[in-house]
Amino acid sequence: MATGLERRRRLPVAKKDARKNARKDLLCDALSVSLTDAISLEDGGVGVYAAGSGGKRTLGMARGKPSSKAESAGRKSATAPQAPPKSHAAGKKRRGKTAAAAHLRQAVGRNITERKRAEAALRESEEKYRILFQTMAQGVVYQSADGKILSANPAAGRILGLTLDEMQGRTSIDPRWRAIHEDGSDFPGQTHPAMVALQTGREVRDVVMGIYNPRTESQVWINVNAVPRIEPGDDKPCQVYTTFDDITGRKRAEEETRRFAAFPVENPSPILALSLEGQLLFANPAAVRTFPTLSAEGLRHCIMADWPSVADALRRRSPPIVRREVKVDGAWYLQVFFHAAELDRVLVYLIDITERKQAEESLRESETKFRTVFDGAADGMFVLDLESRKFVISNAACSRMLGFTPEEFRNLSISDLHLPEDLPLVSEQIGMFMKGEAGLRKDVRFKRRDGSTFFADLNPVLISLGGRRGILVAFRDITEHKQAEERVKAYQRRLRSLGAKLAVAEEQERRRIAAGLHDNVVQALVLAKMKLERLAARKSAARISQAILEIRGLVDQSVHDTRSLLFDLSPVALYELGFEPAVESLLERIQTAHRLATRFRTDNRPKPVTSDVRVVLFRGVREVLQNVVKHAQARSVGVSVGRDSETVLVEVQDDGVGFDAHKALSIHDAGGGFGLFDVRERLDYLGGSLTIQSEPGKGTTATLRVPLAPEKACLGGMSHGDSSASG
Repeated sequence: MATGLERRRRLPVAKKDARKNARKDLLCDALSVSLTDAISLEDGGVGVYAAGSGGKRTLGMARGKPSSKAESAGRKSATAPQAPPKSHAAGKKRRGKTAAAAHLRQAVGRNITERKRAEAALRESEEKYRILFQTMAQGVVYQSADGKILSANPAAGRILGLTLDEMQGRTSIDPRWRAIHEDGSDFPGQTHPAMVALQTGREVRDVVMGIYNPRTESQVWINVNAVPRIEPGDDKPCQVYTTFDDITGRKRAEEETRRFAAFPVENPSPILALSLEGQLLFANPAAVRTFPTLSAEGLRHCIMADWPSVADALRRRSPPIVRREVKVDGAWYLQVFFHAAELDRVLVYLIDITERKQAEESLRESETKFRTVFDGAADGMFVLDLESRKFVISNAACSRMLGFTPEEFRNLSISDLHLPEDLPLVSEQIGMFMKGEAGLRKDVRFKRRDGSTFFADLNPVLISLGGRRGILVAFRDITEHKQAEERVKAYQRRLRSLGAKLAVAEEQERRRIAAGLHDNVVQALVLAKMKLERLAARKSAARISQAILEIRGLVDQSVHDTRSLLFDLSPVALYELGFEPAVESLLERIQTAHRLATRFRTDNRPKPVTSDVRVVLFRGVREVLQNVVKHAQARSVGVSVGRDSETVLVEVQDDGVGFDAHKALSIHDAGGGFGLFDVRERLDYLGGSLTIQSEPGKGTTATLRVPLAPEKACLGGMSHGDSSASG
């Protein structure tokens, strides 16, 4: 089989065709198909193209028709001079097209899938890097090719005493760094590790330098490593990233060690002198007391562990200093080895750091406990950096309540958690809290990820974030509490209105009784008096008899009206006969007065209730029946009285027009009546209830329940009607 180069030589030499053929050869090499298949593939409507930049080429395909019939025919004749019979050749051609297209689609599909996987892996890697960058204890600074700071992590800001905004744009030659060497001499900016790495293109390791920290107004010692970044194909760095550790504490310990070492015998800390081979040459009294077996054990003693590695490091390092921490009999020591070449010996200083280690351990335990409480708290919790107004951490409850993952939450701002109209107040509250003037409001509105809102009760605490001020906020969703408060307020408003309404109703009832007495009883009695006066003046027996009959009628009417008023004020039957006879009497009065068909039914069982409960229950039934008369437009109404093991049940049922029961009983229905609401509240106070089932056009059923009382509680207030006759 001819190679791709040989096939290309047989094609026309025109530049246009040469580019097309080279394109096909590239595809053939990538997919391992013949040139004939590639041409057939293009003739079949799948155009193949190659593109790239910088020496890189990629394959692709585009569906379309051949540019012209002549061009297509020319390619066919050039690549297949001895074609088989037409029908056989056409079938083979179609199969070749199909196979090549399938091969190409499969390759492109694999390429897309692999690219998607690579993108997902890249996103995961970037997220891990970002978390590491933000939380690592080492300071990290990125600088451009001209030495300007581009970015820095929070640890860098804490160590250097600067915010990111203050660092950005600074260079190493900025005099505000006040950089010095270990011996106190100036450290020129051009010789800083980052600048050296940019100039040489090589890594710079373990450079100790002093930097001025404006926040603490003191010198900070850092151990610096600088690594240049060089793009492929370039010979000069485009960036440099610098990492550094705060070694201020260690430097102070070394200074203290050197100061003590000037008087080794009087020094309270252990001091040793060794040869490079590990032979003990000198031990001060403190060392003898602290390590009594050192001279006997020699290199086997724990403070001499791994001596060959220590000695090798002392030979190679400049300055020749090795530091490490060692634990001896439960106590921790900072061990500093210094090779004094002029004395040909190694000086070893040991400083007791047990308290510091214990403090660190206590801090770790405290952090663990804090993390356990923080992550396991039912309330939402987050930490806010008050200077940058950025969120540092958040717990699982915070994610559950707001709908953001911890990673998403750290990228939010305060404006993302509150409605625009609430932001001025929130910012003002934070400012006042920072000044110690006032605490945050207890009912702050938060916005969830889906846009919904809720009220939260806040409990803020000021904390320190590595020298920066922060605030730990615990918050709890009080939406249900707020709604309950609103219900209570509405209930109180309704009760106040009810009190006013009752006062008005009481006055109206007095006026009604007074009017009834005046218009009926008083008028009848006055008329009877006048007739008696006339009777005294008459002498005819027939006229006297007629006047007496008229006077008797007036007296009867007065008695009837007086009894009606008395029944309205306090039904005598309720106290003399009991609850059920009183209800039955009430139904008879309604039937007579309003021509409404009534029915009464009882289960004939004793229903012992206290006198207070009996009065409230009767008034409740009367209120329901009055509503039937006034509003139901009913043709009939029935009352049934029964009991179960614990309660008395009274059911009032009518065939009227019905109404919205929920609205009638609602405390928010300020425009409605108070009758049913008052009945429900009175029954509820006594341990009973009022329930209403009604729909417009389907009548109404009201059920009143009150608790039965023990027999002893009813002896003084029970009538025969309630205990027996009422049954």
